[in-house]
Amino acid sequence: MCAVEEKQQTKEWARDNQQGAVCVLRGELQRWQAEAQAQQESREEEVSGLRAELQETQGRLQQCRGTMKHLHSDLEHTQRQTRQAEEEASDRESRLRGLEAELSRLRAVLQEAESRAADTETRLQPLTQSLELYRVKYQACLTKISQQDSTLQAQDEDLKEARAQVVERDEHVLHLCAQAVVLQGELKAHSAQLESQHLRDTQRDPERPGGQPQTQPGV
Repeated sequence: MCAVEEKQQTKEWARDNQQGAVCVLRGELQRWQAEAQAQQESREEEVSGLRAELQETQGRLQQCRGTMKHLHSDLEHTQRQTRQAEEEASDRESRLRGLEAELSRLRAVLQEAESRAADTETRLQPLTQSLELYRVKYQACLTKISQQDSTLQAQDEDLKEARAQVVERDEHVLHLCAQAVVLQGELKAHSAQLESQHLRDTQRDPERPGGQPQTQPGV
């Protein structure tokens, strides 16, 4: 019985330790979830801002392209007018210089917009990788908790079995004790019967020591 109880206590301690480990892991999981949620919200806000900035930049880029196309068309038209009218050459030449300056400026704006778009794409990559890392850690933590729950369930089953064995042995001990009481009563009754028989034999033949009957000759 002592060995079984010791084994049961050991299993109960192990179960308590497993429950403590599960509580710690669940706390760690909640902390990871809170951090992941905060990181995700922060990243989503940043991503949303970057996407809005990217859309604005793309809109400006599209506008610049349309303006460039229009200016190219205007430039070609101006050049045709210059060839057709030499008297307006000076005015057209001045306008061309202005158009070229505006075109250079728009090209610089376009280059800056393209650079900012590329930078935005570059900044989005580590954010995506960071979110993926949190997802992997979260999944690993869930897997570990599932394993701990399975171990805890198995130990619960072992503990139940050990308790059943202890109950069964206790019942067997009680049964043996009851049998011992019955046998003790029977022994007392048998002893009383022997004493009574001995007393009757002694009263029947008082001359014989110890009440032992003597064998008569010829009998």
